[in-house]
Amino acid sequence: MKKVLYYTFGLNSGGVENYSINLYKNIDRNELDVDIVTFYQREEFFDKELAEAGGRKLPLVQPQTYPRWKERFLAMKNLYALAKTGKYDVAYFNLGWPVSILKYPLICRLAGMKKIIIHSHNGGGLNIGLTQKILLHFGRKAAHLIATEKFACSDKAAEWMFGTTKGVHDIKNGIEVERFRYKDSVRRKMREELSIAKDTLVLGAIARFHKQKNHAFMLSMFEKLLRIRPDACLLMVGEGTLRQEMEALAEKLQIADKVLFLGERKDTERLLQAMDVLVMPSLLEGLPIVGIEAQTAGLNCLVADTVSQELDITGNVTFLPLEEEAWVEVLAKHEDYERHDMSQKIRDAGYDSRHTAALVQKIIKKAVGEG
Repeated sequence: MKKVLYYTFGLNSGGVENYSINLYKNIDRNELDVDIVTFYQREEFFDKELAEAGGRKLPLVQPQTYPRWKERFLAMKNLYALAKTGKYDVAYFNLGWPVSILKYPLICRLAGMKKIIIHSHNGGGLNIGLTQKILLHFGRKAAHLIATEKFACSDKAAEWMFGTTKGVHDIKNGIEVERFRYKDSVRRKMREELSIAKDTLVLGAIARFHKQKNHAFMLSMFEKLLRIRPDACLLMVGEGTLRQEMEALAEKLQIADKVLFLGERKDTERLLQAMDVLVMPSLLEGLPIVGIEAQTAGLNCLVADTVSQELDITGNVTFLPLEEEAWVEVLAKHEDYERHDMSQKIRDAGYDSRHTAALVQKIIKKAVGEG
């Protein structure tokens, strides 16, 4: 059995965290012993699910009133000590920025670890100035020196992290396909629970409240749509630092009675059934897991053209520029449509979490000299 140091910043309800928990649940733990390493010691969304799967979380830092630089120093110090124990055969890092390679993966290499996997989950960055461009350049250079295996969820994510798709493993964001397949009975029941009428046009967003997800655009666009489609409502699922700001914006736009802020939910598969359109005006993405889950449920998806075209697996994804008028025009014309179970298409495209886990396991075993 080989031992894996698996780093993800946390286990909250985001896409990388979703990927991580799906991967852990489907890895053959008779073959790989995986320790989930996170930044903070705190209660998080997927903790219970990890524990039920037999896993454990190894946090690097206790939340304190330290300055940010001190937290990072302590995290790197503790990661170095963990890697230095020599009990791990490979370190696996889930990263969003190339510059991050100069932190934790480099620490593990300096601690003597020879097998480093870097997995890119993002497709770009915000507010990139000259300093950031320089750091990006050196981060990508470091990736080719430090990473023994390179993973990416899309070509866009590969280009962002490594500057190329060459030599990068295409690792699909696998989901629990059966859980998300369309069921009309669940759709009816979920709408009843949310007090949503049968003929209401339901838009939905499942995303953390962060600038990257562009909730302000979503609310402004939705206010304009309501002038044409007063029968519509918007479900916002997730938590984050911008939630209160978005709630205040909904009040300011006088649409708060049409927007349901549902917080973090364990039943996103049921919420997707209740929706008519998933809206995703993200400023940047790698390849969003929620878009795959939505398609499995036969849901139409309206997505910013900043998102990789690889997301369209079923033909139910429409890409639009981030112009409110374009989104309003499409949604104003939206008509009822017959939903279909798309789970087999998702499996055939390789987005089943069992397939993803088997591929990752095969690559890791080969990397450490088994097979």
